Amino acid sequence: NITYRIRDQKRYEICELRYTMRLDILFVKRVVGLPGERIEIRDGDIWVNGAVARKPSVVQASLWQELFPRRAAAPAARPRSVVNAWTASEDHGWSKEGDTALRVKPRGTRTSVAAFRDRLDVADVRVGFEAVPADPSAVAVLRVQSRGHEVTMEVPAAGPGGRLVGIDGEEVRFEAVLGAGARVELGVWDGLAHAVVDGREVAAVEIPVVGAGRNRAEIGARGGELVLRAMRLDEDVHYGTAPGGVNAFETGPGEFVMLGDNSRSSEDSRMWRGRRIFVAGRAAPYVAEDLSPDLAGGRVRNVVRSGGRVTFVDADGLPRDLPEDSIVAEEPPVPMPYVPRADLVGRAALIFWPVPPFASSFRPRLLP
Repeated sequence: NITYRIRDQKRYEICELRYTMRLDILFVKRVVGLPGERIEIRDGDIWVNGAVARKPSVVQASLWQELFPRRAAAPAARPRSVVNAWTASEDHGWSKEGDTALRVKPRGTRTSVAAFRDRLDVADVRVGFEAVPADPSAVAVLRVQSRGHEVTMEVPAAGPGGRLVGIDGEEVRFEAVLGAGARVELGVWDGLAHAVVDGREVAAVEIPVVGAGRNRAEIGARGGELVLRAMRLDEDVHYGTAPGGVNAFETGPGEFVMLGDNSRSSEDSRMWRGRRIFVAGRAAPYVAEDLSPDLAGGRVRNVVRSGGRVTFVDADGLPRDLPEDSIVAEEPPVPMPYVPRADLVGRAALIFWPVPPFASSFRPRLLP
């Protein structure tokens, strides 16, 4: 891979690396920390040197995890019906058009919305649908509350155009309209709310990345009858803080921090720990982890003591078999979260793992 021979690594790109604790193992992880930075995980986001590190839109597009109609965490489950997942603000005027579609006829000038019923644990979400006006006065409405901060997107069937309203009444106008029908999306991530119409971002406003309020997603209409088709709700990847792991990092020259997108079970910089084993007659200690990852996503014991001998694979990826009485000292395991530049093999272009039987489906994809 010649990519890193002609340019430096970029934040949020995915690369192949030699696992720091076992150089005989290759990992594919996302770069989140670059050399000479202070990196923190806060409420699912990556902060660098005291500010949230925003993901480019092309990267974010690959990270959305579906909540409706099919939950990404349970890909084998049946898609949910719209009536089981969304609750209307009023009984009048709503009807089901399909498993992922609704029709709404608001009363007068009132805004009528349907809210996603489940609790949203992740603050950064995207909600969208194909809006088909049945009335030229209809206005599509999308609303997201993120950590208690509300942002609203409105797109009319006809001119003069729509608007995106952020906190404290901040308003951004845009020219897009629904016409005979358009796909509208409102996404919030990394402190920005993005309004998208037919795949084109038309407006963005700042939204606070801190707060203790609730998260909520609503869709609906005002002014006239509207059909909402192909409804979808996604959540951003939420980088979890690891109990007993490392959640704040300070990289030195040539050091990187790597995280996996499947944060709940990822083997990454948060959890890498190793111990130093000092052996008689050897100046430098061996470095080894007590438990090593296996192909099934679990961990197996690496350092094994049996019959007066100690066996393990060290950080260089070499198997060791030592007499137990040759070990003069061992240090407790300590965090070893950083990947040196020399261990970054190259940028990943295609993901084809996991495959059955290690996953319920085969999901190859090209990487941005």
